[in-house]
Amino acid sequence: MSEYNFLSFSWMLNMWVNDFLNSLDELSVCNNVYQKNVWELRTVPWYSKVVATTIGWNITFLHEYYRNSTLDYYMLAWYTSWSDMIIKRRGVWTWWTTLTTITWAASSTINAVTYIDKVFWLWNNWTTFISPFTIEWTSYSTADTDLSDMPSGKYIVRYNDLLYVLNAKIWSDNYPSRWYYCSAPVGWDISWFPTTDFIEFGQDDWEEITWWAVASWALVVFKENSMWTWNENSIQKIYDIWCENNDSIQVINWALYWYNKDWMWRWAWWTPQLISRKMQWLIDSVANASSSWIVSIKDWNEYKLYVWTHTVNWFTYNNTWLCFDSSTETFYTRTSDYPAYSTVIFTELNKKRAYFWTDSWLLLKINREEDSVALDVDKAIFYTFKTPYLSFDLPYILKRTPNLYLYSKNPNWINFSIDIDYKNEYNESRWSMNTSGIHEHNIWTTGYLFSINFYWNWQTVFNWFTIEINNEE
Repeated sequence: MSEYNFLSFSWMLNMWVNDFLNSLDELSVCNNVYQKNVWELRTVPWYSKVVATTIGWNITFLHEYYRNSTLDYYMLAWYTSWSDMIIKRRGVWTWWTTLTTITWAASSTINAVTYIDKVFWLWNNWTTFISPFTIEWTSYSTADTDLSDMPSGKYIVRYNDLLYVLNAKIWSDNYPSRWYYCSAPVGWDISWFPTTDFIEFGQDDWEEITWWAVASWALVVFKENSMWTWNENSIQKIYDIWCENNDSIQVINWALYWYNKDWMWRWAWWTPQLISRKMQWLIDSVANASSSWIVSIKDWNEYKLYVWTHTVNWFTYNNTWLCFDSSTETFYTRTSDYPAYSTVIFTELNKKRAYFWTDSWLLLKINREEDSVALDVDKAIFYTFKTPYLSFDLPYILKRTPNLYLYSKNPNWINFSIDIDYKNEYNESRWSMNTSGIHEHNIWTTGYLFSINFYWNWQTVFNWFTIEINNEE
């Protein structure tokens, strides 16, 4: 008699290692479930629809605006409507109101930052730079005194209480490797001196600045094939690496996370770290498709990267968030019926939550367990995890009669199926674990390998399972 206890799944998802090399605490599929505590696989908290947001807009940008003078939070949404760009604002639990309508330039990109009680905006369509503007409270302005002599540009960022414009245009000249910075604020006012207050980043490499992030101790700048830092004293080139998609960049606990076509990276101090090796098959599938619509969000200690729909090892990941928990260094996936086009962190009732906009004209909130949400916007979530193909170090055994013992304090109709010898025939036999916390099942097989697939569509907690093998040589 041999007994194998699956008491913990602490290493979570690993779809890269050969099945014979997976450890007993790894899973080959871990979708919409994650490990919050030892001996527990829990269903991910569900999504919920935000009040008054079924509005039928093509949202291209979301931004949280905190107005310090009134201690109010607002969500700003930039959307297209035929030939116009329209900016909407909503407060906590309020309807959307229109702030302004601007003539739209095709394929425009938007950048915004909150600074000195207002929001500074830049937008361009890669060939045309549009003049900056501000939004303060409910007022839209292109003539704000803080905009006097301010350069246009592709990107805008606040770093150490100064405002920077990157990949800039001043007057009639473009400076793709340069950024400009404002003066220190005097009260609520700033000034710009573009003839003197600027910094060049490797202007002799003929590469333009493509994005930025404030992480660790520095302002990080990406160019087309390189990565740089600025700490207000010196410029340093870190590495010959780039960022494939600007919307993939997030900062979690001062560490920088991003995606660059073939890999997912993290940078905290010196050399960038490759963190996506365990997810490489899924990352490769993303790389073979278009990455132009990838978005991401910081959700507490988790980096969530939206990668659309892919099929890997016979499993289809539909509208998938690739989730990396920085506190445990583990991966899992989330899928749903809703794609994501733009994201934002927004504060309501002193709670910061991650939100994303879908193509179904919905703004959805990614809930946490303490939110106690009962429905996934009227749609059930499909939960599943699958063990790798297990040999239990006994490849010489010709015949076995395993007994499978399942334990769950809230089984709620957990289904499971078994595949023998890598045939992908999970659907040929199914069994259910209904309301009992312990379930025993005999597996009759003469195979060498088998994998167990667990799946359900209600919120529940799965604890562990044990396999006992009676064998004959």
